[in-house]
Amino acid sequence: MPEAIALSNRPAFSFKGLLAGETSLKRVLMILACLWMTVVVILPVGTLLVKSLTNGDGQFVGLVNYIEYFSSPSLSRSIGNSILVAIYTTVISVALGFGFAYALTRTCMPGKGIFKGIAMMPLFAPTLLNGIALIYLFGRKGLITKGFFGLIPGLKIPLYGPVGIIISEVMYTFPQAMLILTIALSITDARLYEAARSLGAGSVRIFFTVTLPSIKYGLLSAVFVCFILAFTDF
Repeated sequence: MPEAIALSNRPAFSFKGLLAGETSLKRVLMILACLWMTVVVILPVGTLLVKSLTNGDGQFVGLVNYIEYFSSPSLSRSIGNSILVAIYTTVISVALGFGFAYALTRTCMPGKGIFKGIAMMPLFAPTLLNGIALIYLFGRKGLITKGFFGLIPGLKIPLYGPVGIIISEVMYTFPQAMLILTIALSITDARLYEAARSLGAGSVRIFFTVTLPSIKYGLLSAVFVCFILAFTDF
């Protein structure tokens, strides 16, 4: 009898208390993440901004450094080149990444794991290896440029210039775009496709009315990631 009374007086499990504890933990983690971002991102960027407004002696000069930079044709042209390279890279990488992700998630092609592993290889290979591979394949004496030791007509590609830079940047950013779009296509709601087919919509209409709206955020994420990676790398 006393044991029964003790058990009846024991406080019951409270979901509200559990949720309150999870909320407090999330708040603490968010505060720690904000502090970390402040230390490793905001403070260094703020220091660079302050340095850009001063001269070599540490005196405040305002926007003089920026005016001098943009007044120099060679330096200001570098920004335009960087933006153009980033735009071309983004368009090509996102287009190729979407096609590759669509084939992996929406088709029945065999060997999906092998193709996905091949697409992921640039992420694990050293950056220098990609450059060496491009030179050995498409350089002036490359394997493809020389037509596989003269067995077939060679393929001439202007590797040493903007074309080569864009090719290398596409190799660098394509895996990220493919991964983002693969996840976006994998988590789309299948009920929308069933409803569209039951209403008599064709494949093209389903693509533009269901597929693209469902992955719009993933598509935007891929565009921003590829652009930032290509712009900062170049």
